[in-house]
Amino acid sequence: MPIGALNESVVLKTNHPMRPEVRLELSGRMVGPISAVPGSVQMTVHAGTKPPSKVVTLWVRGGEPTKFEVAEAPEELKVGIEEVDDQAQGTGKDVKSRRYRLTVTVLPETRPTIINSSIILKTDHPNATELKIPVMISIINRG
Repeated sequence: MPIGALNESVVLKTNHPMRPEVRLELSGRMVGPISAVPGSVQMTVHAGTKPPSKVVTLWVRGGEPTKFEVAEAPEELKVGIEEVDDQAQGTGKDVKSRRYRLTVTVLPETRPTIINSSIILKTDHPNATELKIPVMISIINRG
């Protein structure tokens, strides 16, 4: 499963005549060697204004450099990732964690809408090949 938020439905079939099935909604967070802080992107944006950005910090435990690739993202967003060069915690194998900056920007031509989706990142980390970051952005008219 990808690291990050998870929301799933479970349907149980029963033999009860008045309740042939029961639906359960499950939510939680899958954890691993990569953490996203904050764990989701939430914004309210006024259409026609300077496009805002939100920064999510990605922490990779273990010290090994990790490559990230944006596999999926809402088309209204520009998503960029860069390593933060502040590795003062040691060198080589002594580094305890690495920090990356995920910047999410709403494209300026985006019309009023609600973006309720996820950003999916693929990685080359052997214990975390995928990271899912929920996105909830409301783009509203000014006024």
